[in-house]
Amino acid sequence: MNLVIRNDYYSTDRARLRGMPKSTMGRYVERTGKPVPRMFKTFEHAKEAADSGIKIIARSEHEQEYGGASGLCASHVFGDRRDFEGPDQLPWGAGRLVEGAAIDLFRNEDEFKRRAFATQRSSCQQYCDLVGIDIKDFRNQVTWSYWEYLEGANRAVVADSAVSGRYHVMTTFGTSKNYVIIEDGMVIIAFETKPLMPLTPELREGLLKLIELYEDIRALRHFNPNHCPMMEFQTVGTVDYFLQYHRTRDFEPCPAMDITPEKGDLEAIFVRGSTNGERRIYRTPMYWQRPKTIEPHEGYIDDGVCSAYGELLMRKTKLLIDTSNRRQFLQFAHNMACSHSPRSKLFKPEISIVVPHDDLFNWAKTAEVKKRSLAERATQYVNFSVISDGRRAFIRMI
Repeated sequence: MNLVIRNDYYSTDRARLRGMPKSTMGRYVERTGKPVPRMFKTFEHAKEAADSGIKIIARSEHEQEYGGASGLCASHVFGDRRDFEGPDQLPWGAGRLVEGAAIDLFRNEDEFKRRAFATQRSSCQQYCDLVGIDIKDFRNQVTWSYWEYLEGANRAVVADSAVSGRYHVMTTFGTSKNYVIIEDGMVIIAFETKPLMPLTPELREGLLKLIELYEDIRALRHFNPNHCPMMEFQTVGTVDYFLQYHRTRDFEPCPAMDITPEKGDLEAIFVRGSTNGERRIYRTPMYWQRPKTIEPHEGYIDDGVCSAYGELLMRKTKLLIDTSNRRQFLQFAHNMACSHSPRSKLFKPEISIVVPHDDLFNWAKTAEVKKRSLAERATQYVNFSVISDGRRAFIRMI
């Protein structure tokens, strides 16, 4: 793959995002002739559209959602619910959004924003604490854009950062989820064991057309085509509508390398990213208290928590170790089809490896590390030796 490398128009000047990356990207892509759902300029315009029978979704907007933390604020699909404080609402839910609340329940946009922000206040507060800004300032920066809500299949596509011609496609259709990996136009891995499900024939037949659209958008003048963005689409019938562009990693092809395991190596059950032709050592914290500021480390062992801390850390992480076994990874892939946080863990670090916890850790050594951590009340570090060509990876604790 010979891609031209150029600066990303929006990353070089964040003001070009206008604080609303989803609608800014949507309008840009729409101008190039690609399908995009209908957008409405104001809350009042969206209300009028809803009165005519159009289903509306309010999508959260903040500048950092283009290349920073994902999913801090909630989007909301307006429905036909006629109350805010029904008998199913828990006491702590007062003042928040309720699922399916009708748009005409809100007297104005300010009332909607107040409830929408209150729904995600905890994660927003954590984000503000970590980046050192006042939550009132953050609240003033957050807004929502209003789109026609399209039924159909929601899909996320990411070009692999190490293997040319390889793509990751995650799909939510109805209550079902699916994850496939495509390479050189062929489905080479299909995760179709429960809780994941096979794609419908129509969705499977549309995979290559979806990737073609992804590549067309990836090559647009305002983007760096050497980057491997996470793009979100909505597939309705045979039409793929662009929804979002979110930055992950640049493409760095892995050179030919000897992937032969060494003594003590374990083969990962999944890997994304490469060690670029060499074996590398990653210093990784264990038994540590999460700090109050972002402290990037070479390696990071996933704690399974979806948080603002994890979102901010992933892009700064060289090695992400997920300690799922094969069954647990299927659940991880299921969650990845419909949630930002698992996608961030898989696609934002330089390399992400999945290896079962019980296989990876030397129990005698980890017991010693834990004992030392408790005695010293301080984070302890261990080293992991890793080699990966983007398709296979071997890892061991040293």
